[in-house]
Amino acid sequence: MVIALFHAVEFEAGTVIKHLRHPVRCKESTGRTTVCGGLGTVMAVCVETGMGKVNAAISSSLALEKYRPDMVISMGIGGAYPESGLVAGDIAVAQCEIYGDEGVMSEEDFLTLEAIGIPFYKKGADKYFNTFPLDAELTGQLYDTVSKVYDNTKAGAFITVSTCTGTRKRADELTRRYDGICENMEGAAIAHATTMFGTPAVEIRGISNIAAERDKDKWEPTRASQNAQDAVIMFIKSLCQ
Repeated sequence: MVIALFHAVEFEAGTVIKHLRHPVRCKESTGRTTVCGGLGTVMAVCVETGMGKVNAAISSSLALEKYRPDMVISMGIGGAYPESGLVAGDIAVAQCEIYGDEGVMSEEDFLTLEAIGIPFYKKGADKYFNTFPLDAELTGQLYDTVSKVYDNTKAGAFITVSTCTGTRKRADELTRRYDGICENMEGAAIAHATTMFGTPAVEIRGISNIAAERDKDKWEPTRASQNAQDAVIMFIKSLCQ
């Protein structure tokens, strides 16, 4: 089995890479480095996508075409919304990914792609607007595995944004519109790509901060990333049993 692990920046996969047997580094056409190696009984392909939707879409699509993985794990850190009940260091598992910014801002309200009738992507009879699915069965397995170790693990909708939330007003607006539990800058683009390729995918993030008032003194990106990577290693080893 080949599992591709997509992460935006290097520190979000450093621990996983240290666990790989016989790691091989490959420079991609994007200029970024992919590291391949054994983890349990699977071949893990750690792909650094770069930050943001465009980088994530390009890097993940190229990797899906080149490596043809059996499944994808999208991983990294994220900011939790105040109403989610998550705190720094907790783990969040995505049930779906939502493009938070795509739509039309009218005088009355924000209109999603579904509201204006323009899908992002069509596959057969299925139309995908702001929301893209993740694999339900694998997501359930991921949540069950991780929640046994991390008590406050939560599963829910993730929101992908281009502008990170820095005010409580914005956090409440996004929570009200999409009922999401946390935000990031890459996940929806990766879910979009895996949907197009038909590759089963899951997403997991360690919570680095509360996405409201911007207070960097309360951020814990190192712990968040470490917990997420430990959870990913645990999940992959569970798949090997």
